[in-house]
Amino acid sequence: MTISVTLPALGESVTEGTVTRWLKQPGEHVQEDEPLLEVSTDKVDTEIPAPATGVLLTIVVGEDETVEVGAELAVIGPPDTEPSAATAVTADPAALVTAPQPAPSSAPVAQPPAAAPMPHPEPAAAPAPVPPPAPAPMPAPAPAAAPAPRPIPAAAPPTAARRGHTAAVPRLRKAVGDSLKQALLEQAQLTSTVEADATGLLRLWRATADGYMAREGFALTPLPFFVLAAAQALKAHPVINARIDTGGATITYYDTENVGITVDTDQGPVTPVVRARAI
Repeated sequence: MTISVTLPALGESVTEGTVTRWLKQPGEHVQEDEPLLEVSTDKVDTEIPAPATGVLLTIVVGEDETVEVGAELAVIGPPDTEPSAATAVTADPAALVTAPQPAPSSAPVAQPPAAAPMPHPEPAAAPAPVPPPAPAPMPAPAPAAAPAPRPIPAAAPPTAARRGHTAAVPRLRKAVGDSLKQALLEQAQLTSTVEADATGLLRLWRATADGYMAREGFALTPLPFFVLAAAQALKAHPVINARIDTGGATITYYDTENVGITVDTDQGPVTPVVRARAI
């Protein structure tokens, strides 16, 4: 009995999603509730778990493809299914066409003639032995010169492969671009620069960096201190953490402080949000 993996509803207003990465490939065993693939929507990026234990037979929707909620993503077979029964990624079953094999011919195949035996050559007379020359005196070994460092070839710039090429915009990058454009149109653009003495903060950071590295396994940067300072500033000055509704002529002062930090990923820049409960 096979089980169909479908795209679940990931929000009230979410009607479609894009497969960003498959975590399993056809022929691999999967456990129930084990992450099977990653899906991106306008609201959330999440992992879709396997609905049952078995063997992933077919991937119906490939990476970077967008489907509606409820669409079939993959098919899982029983746990005792042979991995060879799995098929590759395909969105169209008609695309799996087997090339016709040529019919075997009944005509006899001519065998090549046997090669004639090669005559054995007469053995040549052995030359008279020649006495070896006297060995020359060995010169004193010179100090070995250090090998010259091998030049490292310069990597081709990634933009060289993109010249003259048109590619589809990834869904994540498109969502980020749309959000930035909307913010540019709806929000006033303002930059304010204020200098502050961070000597004490940097002294605290240096005093805790080594212990943090030994405890967590990665380096501590000054960024968390600045994020905490920004959250405390928003609590002290709620007028900054406010939104103006020009249509209703009202100002809303929020009672929570959420901080977004833009980070770089393999799929492009994203901005995870640190909620008020974590600050």
